Amino acid sequence: MKIFLLFFLCFQLSSKESNFYIITSISENSDFDMKNFDKPPKQNSSFMISNFPIKKGNFKIIHYMNLSYGFVSYSNKESIIHHILSLKLDKNNKIIEAYHYNLEWQDSPNYNLYELGNKNIFFKENLNLSELNMLLKIDKTKLDMEAHLDNVYKAKVIK
Repeated sequence: MKIFLLFFLCFQLSSKESNFYIITSISENSDFDMKNFDKPPKQNSSFMISNFPIKKGNFKIIHYMNLSYGFVSYSNKESIIHHILSLKLDKNNKIIEAYHYNLEWQDSPNYNLYELGNKNIFFKENLNLSELNMLLKIDKTKLDMEAHLDNVYKAKVIK
């Protein structure tokens, strides 16, 4: 599995723009642990999050990653940008929470965090990111990105 993930990530980087999010982890009987998430980072620390913290719960959490090239605030050259998407599904596969952010953001994630805007959507094959209607937490700006979520979810025991 790790070799496949590495190969896929390399393939994504070789094509200047990627339009797929690949599954990086699936956690059963889980929930988002957001108690410290909105707190600012400690002073003089390099704040980066990899996945949303999770705890024991009654939901399924699926983490995705997409790679692209672009500009970030701390560099004047194009860099690899890691787009992270995390979904929380109920027992009927309804998406009840979703978050999107970039690993390269240097601020506390609550400043550039997108949240689920479509409150009536179910997880399905060939789901497009735009169907989630991800909205920026601070001003409800819509995430302008076209991409499909990993199509091999059946092989990864999503049922």
